[in-house]
Amino acid sequence: MEIGACRLELTDSVLVQGDMSQIKGGVEEALNLYFSSKRSKGGDIKSQIWVTKGKSMVITFEDCHVAYQVAEHKHHFGGVDLKTQLFYSSLQKALTGQTAPQSDIPSNIALCLSSALFDFIKCDEARKQDLTTGLRKVNASVSFNMITEPPQMELDMTMEKESLGMLRLGPKWGRIARREALALLEKYKEVQLPTAVEVWERVENSCLGLKSSDASISYKKSNGEIVVVGVQNEVKTLVEKIEHMVKKVSDELEMERNTIVRKISLDSKERVEIIWDLVSGKLVDVEFSKDEEGFIICLKGLENKVSTAEGVVHEAMGNVEARLLNVSAPLMEFFKSLDLKKFERKHFAQNHISSVFLLGDGSIQILGERADVQRAEDTLHEVIKEEVIKLTPDQAHVTNGEQWTQFFAKLNGDLKFTKNNHNVSISVTQEKIGVCGFSSVVADVSGKLRGYLDNKKPETVDVSLKSVQEVEFVASCMNLSEVPEIKALGVTILPCKTQGSPCLKITAASDKIKEAVDAVKQKVSTITTERYTYSKAGESKVLEKNQVDLQAKFKDLGCKLYLSPVITHCQKYRYNIEGCVTLTVGQGNISQHAADALICPLSSSLSFDTPIAKQFLQIGGPEIRKVVDKFLKERQTLQPGEVVLSNPGTLGAQHLIYAVIPVWGKDTSTLKNINLQSTVQDSLLNADIKKCVSIWMPAMGCGTFGFPVTESCAAVIKGVLGFIKQKPQHLRNIFVIDSDAKIVGEFQSAIEGEVSPLLNIPFHV
Repeated sequence: MEIGACRLELTDSVLVQGDMSQIKGGVEEALNLYFSSKRSKGGDIKSQIWVTKGKSMVITFEDCHVAYQVAEHKHHFGGVDLKTQLFYSSLQKALTGQTAPQSDIPSNIALCLSSALFDFIKCDEARKQDLTTGLRKVNASVSFNMITEPPQMELDMTMEKESLGMLRLGPKWGRIARREALALLEKYKEVQLPTAVEVWERVENSCLGLKSSDASISYKKSNGEIVVVGVQNEVKTLVEKIEHMVKKVSDELEMERNTIVRKISLDSKERVEIIWDLVSGKLVDVEFSKDEEGFIICLKGLENKVSTAEGVVHEAMGNVEARLLNVSAPLMEFFKSLDLKKFERKHFAQNHISSVFLLGDGSIQILGERADVQRAEDTLHEVIKEEVIKLTPDQAHVTNGEQWTQFFAKLNGDLKFTKNNHNVSISVTQEKIGVCGFSSVVADVSGKLRGYLDNKKPETVDVSLKSVQEVEFVASCMNLSEVPEIKALGVTILPCKTQGSPCLKITAASDKIKEAVDAVKQKVSTITTERYTYSKAGESKVLEKNQVDLQAKFKDLGCKLYLSPVITHCQKYRYNIEGCVTLTVGQGNISQHAADALICPLSSSLSFDTPIAKQFLQIGGPEIRKVVDKFLKERQTLQPGEVVLSNPGTLGAQHLIYAVIPVWGKDTSTLKNINLQSTVQDSLLNADIKKCVSIWMPAMGCGTFGFPVTESCAAVIKGVLGFIKQKPQHLRNIFVIDSDAKIVGEFQSAIEGEVSPLLNIPFHV
């Protein structure tokens, strides 16, 4: 008779026998708790199956080694002696026995490490524990030997010589342990950057200041190199920064050895500013500065670079022209009263005219690029006008009477009331009346003067506008005085920017005033105002940087642009979870946030009956509920814990995720928490699949669904941790936003006070 023999594979199950009906309470739960306990040599259980109810049960563990520990241990629980044997599912039998002794197999391995990496790992308990935990999975313990050169990380086998594990894995242990150790070490990286000593002396403090818990920086003087060792991503970041610093300092040293300084003198501060603006974007590889008091542009750098830069400056100087303006004495005095810098910003810069004024004692010049000087002069003549009314002897006589004095006083009073007294200058002599200033005001004042002098008394009516901004829009963009039907009436229009009552002052002959007012009202009735909010990162800075260009562009389109900051006050708390994602808790209206993905909580009835769901529907529009309506139409339901993707409609997000939330009190607390945790985890996974970088959610389960904040917080954190275990590729920023400041505060306190210790994970604000 032939007898065959073969090795048994490792089993993860045990057969438990005994009179288990005598155990009080729920037998299955009691056995689960007992064999999950470390005290009974147990561990995480995968399944429990009765063979004979109350007499025998097969228990399967997550780790096969736990099954062997349980089988070797004696068990007495609930007053009952329990017998445990290894159970082989492939044979459907419980077997016992001993394995033959193994032949001599190497039980230790040594891996050589660099001194820098050795010190980095050895000096941190967390990193040592990480290696210990990882190698324990392959039956190896780790120790560090710093006596050898180079130092070594030594691995020793932890399996017993006569164990089934040794029988099965012994010959392969060395290869498996080495591979696992190298895999664990792959998370670390060491980089050597060749660096001269004099460079290191200048960057030493800055480099050492970059040290963190995840990386170490040192300098080997013998080799002339900076050594950076640590976690791969951190090392990569630090190396980029250090390389940048080293290059910068090296360039500075080179510059110091070969640097020259040249100064270019000019004749005015304005010319310095014009030329500075022209050359700032063209000068490369040189340092340049300006002395506005001494009228000097200074160039510093390598000789050949400075010579090139000097040529650029001299070329710019040749393209700059100063043109003397032919103006009358009254107009000259008016220019002296103006804020010329404000005029340049408003009328030159917004029209892309690179020019400035040079004001002397009795003269005024326009200084700018040769191509822009004529444009600047034309713009000046459009904006600033001078009207001369020559007086007849009779009219000259009128200007000496009491009525003229009253009229002139009233005219000046109107100018002060509309804040236009600084926008016009009036000079009266026996031969003429001179009016100079901004063209709209000059036209209005000249019309009133001529009307009075021609014995045709003008009449003024106010046309109210909604805001000062509308007044400014009419004045700068609509040019109502040139509209044919208004111009034919001999109308002058004066903008009044009084904050409390912004209006247009319409002046015309008495018999034309009503027709003129109606025509103006018809034109201004078409004015509309649109407001937009830009809240994404960097948008406001881009708008501010390009404000002048944008205003000029909008003016070309017949619009006027105003930029103003939106002031919000919202405390936020940020936590870094396992170095993988950042969790931010804050107050706000989640439905109004711009994000890659938004989570909208719904009850299992799929009705939009919660405050948050109503907000989403109001802002997102009917498009967002089509997927829900489809479920209801087909009489399908979603259970607590399930999620579904939807069209975001007009919400400020790329994706909308509906999450079905359990109601506190309807199910057992454990089931509720599991469902809420599953909802969070599946929502995050769906967002990551859609390549979202950020996702916003409310305090899940709080409010309408009745979850205590602590329970909600625990479920969110566990959902996040479960998500991290899936090794996400894209999602890195998770926001929990609630409009209730109290819930936000309790959520933050739960993270830092109760949930963080419970989960035993590091949180960093």
